[in-house]
Amino acid sequence: MEAKTVNINPVINPAALIVNYIKNKCALPQDQIEKKLMNGETFDMLKGEGTDIDTKLMEEILNDNDFYEKQSQKILKDEAMKFVCDIVEQWSIQIAKNEMRINQDEIYQYTAKLLPFGSYVLDLRSNSSDIDLICVCPNFIQRETHFFDQLANRLLARSEIRNLATRVNAKVPIITFEYK
Repeated sequence: MEAKTVNINPVINPAALIVNYIKNKCALPQDQIEKKLMNGETFDMLKGEGTDIDTKLMEEILNDNDFYEKQSQKILKDEAMKFVCDIVEQWSIQIAKNEMRINQDEIYQYTAKLLPFGSYVLDLRSNSSDIDLICVCPNFIQRETHFFDQLANRLLARSEIRNLATRVNAKVPIITFEYK
């Protein structure tokens, strides 16, 4: 299977198409619309600043401009999710067994879990969306040595993983990578 690539077409911008649609449907004068858009303000339909946006037309605009995720991309993301979850589970089992000496009967009570959140869970995925995961670990797993060293190296050793980067000192420490 080929690597997931993100193609950005500078000519077609779904956000710009939606903004133009709002401009065409809004009852406000053009200069007020542009001012609100520039300031990041919203349009209050209840105050008569616009009409209801036709959801079906919005979906058509997004579909016509290839915004939504294709089935092949969904399958690849689901495959990546399972792949990474399996690696994290095996990694945490190895730590529980080798370092904590937890017996085989209890070991699955002490495994790390990856929990998806954001657009992946909400099924609001576009062609360029990623998968956001939080790793919930038993308290004996140490961030520096286990997570950022051992897990990162285990991921890096896999041919399916590319462009792995760790951000240990970030406000929210993170491991980022591309799958296949």
